[in-house]
Amino acid sequence: MMKKYVLFTVALCSTALSFSPQVFAKGLKAEAADTQSTSEANDNEKSEPIGRASSPPGHTDDPWIPDVGATETNVDYTCTKGAHSKICLVNIDSNIGVKIFGKAVQIKLEIPYVSNRTTDEDGNKKTLYGLGKMLLGVKVPVIGNEESKWSVSIYPQVETGVPFNNSAKRGVVDQGNHFIAPVIVAYKNDMITFLYNAEVDYFINPGADVTNPHRFGQSVAAGINITSKGSAMIEYGRSNALGKFKTDVETNKGIGGMYKATKRLNVYAMLERIKNPDGSFNEVHVGMQFTTEPNPANEKYYNWFPKKEAVHAVLLNPEK
Repeated sequence: MMKKYVLFTVALCSTALSFSPQVFAKGLKAEAADTQSTSEANDNEKSEPIGRASSPPGHTDDPWIPDVGATETNVDYTCTKGAHSKICLVNIDSNIGVKIFGKAVQIKLEIPYVSNRTTDEDGNKKTLYGLGKMLLGVKVPVIGNEESKWSVSIYPQVETGVPFNNSAKRGVVDQGNHFIAPVIVAYKNDMITFLYNAEVDYFINPGADVTNPHRFGQSVAAGINITSKGSAMIEYGRSNALGKFKTDVETNKGIGGMYKATKRLNVYAMLERIKNPDGSFNEVHVGMQFTTEPNPANEKYYNWFPKKEAVHAVLLNPEK
């Protein structure tokens, strides 16, 4: 069960000049004030926390979204190894902030390339390669934002095969599609962040070999800012067959962190221990996160189905 999720940066500076003595004196004061504010802005940028608990690096999603027009792209490598299997994937997770009917949301598209190696009882190894299932999602904030102590979002997603791709038929990934409906809750202060996810994973058209396909999962994560550029987090997750709390249980425990390498680049890593009825697995997850700021010139492209001004006018002035 993979999911993954999002985050930020801002900077501003200005100067002032003039020529007459009186105005020049004012100009010097304005310039000094600007220099001080620029210095404070730089100090704030250096001390601004970056990662806390978030996805990535963890599987537990965070509720925050990019600004409208801003993007967040995660490129990572994940390898899960068990006694008789090793599944590795290179994943591209692209996210963008947009407005739909005037509501700011996050649009997600995630596509992995998978290497699936299995070993049978006779010791014969078989490795399959191909595109994994793509994940499409819309994260909708319900309460709060990234500046709030408490935040809540819903994040409906669909996991389905890439069109014109036969990876499921070849056994690279399982057959069928998933509808995933998480609710994400977060509490944070200047140092610590807590995340909680609860989700239903509904399997559409599962293959014949899939038992107990529909699942309910919960996970919690806690993160702390170690420095102004680095954070560490731990997480714990548990899922079970839907409606059967003790059937087909899977748990995961992880520890990881994120480091702000540059203004637009974060690097992250996570180690996980997974247990389910098929055995125990170790998972390594490393990657990079690239972010961009909105371009005001392209604002119209990020405002989907905007509300008409005439409708606003009627709502604000019904007597007219």
